[in-house]
Amino acid sequence: MSESSDDLGDFEEFRTDEVSAPEPIDWEKQLARTLAVANDDDSHTERNAVRFHPSQLARCPRQATISKFGLEDHDTETLGVFQIGTLVHEWLEAELGGRFPGVHAEHPVQAEYRRPGNSGVVEVVGTADVYDGHDGVVYDWKTRGGWHKFDPPSERHLDQLTLYMDALDAEAGQVVYINKKNLEVRTWPEDGTFAFDPDRRDELVKQAFEMRAAIKDAGAIETVADVPFEPCGCWLCGQEDPHPDAGGGSDE
Repeated sequence: MSESSDDLGDFEEFRTDEVSAPEPIDWEKQLARTLAVANDDDSHTERNAVRFHPSQLARCPRQATISKFGLEDHDTETLGVFQIGTLVHEWLEAELGGRFPGVHAEHPVQAEYRRPGNSGVVEVVGTADVYDGHDGVVYDWKTRGGWHKFDPPSERHLDQLTLYMDALDAEAGQVVYINKKNLEVRTWPEDGTFAFDPDRRDELVKQAFEMRAAIKDAGAIETVADVPFEPCGCWLCGQEDPHPDAGGGSDE
């Protein structure tokens, strides 16, 4: 039975009617919001002159102060990098934390220092990634996006680990670098540990006392403009500076 031209016209009209498509989820916006909520802005905030985290004293005085007072302004890309690193740390802690007797993951540290010629104290607080209390070794996990420009050791990584070692009275340490793409591991030193260096510790404590004095003299620090230290040319200060030719460049 043949179709009439009227029937065919109705069919064509039905097929060409436009149906509005559902609006898709804006994943970029949702992830940005989620990262902003997940980021703990106050995890390293110490709004005083005397308390520092090891990761802060491993930075220049300006960047240490910006971190101490919670003045870092991270974009979504940076927050994403932090979040992936956090997830890797949490997974490692869950999977390996209780596997070795006498080894403690996420071990709290606290130390108080006095210095000849200076009144009062400075405090160092934080959390060591892994502390082997049996052998006296502290391990610090560092996640990376790959091995481009990988040239350990980073001085700031050694500074940070030295403060953990001192607070825990550990004689040795190792930096454990982990590729976030495939969990490949490289360590420094490659086949062992490095010994605690009291001279490096003393230099870091000296810096902490100098920062304490400058922060006290500065008064209220509520914005980056209040920070009593100028950009020094390190890679973190270079990222902060809006002028690309101001120097800097990541060591990692």
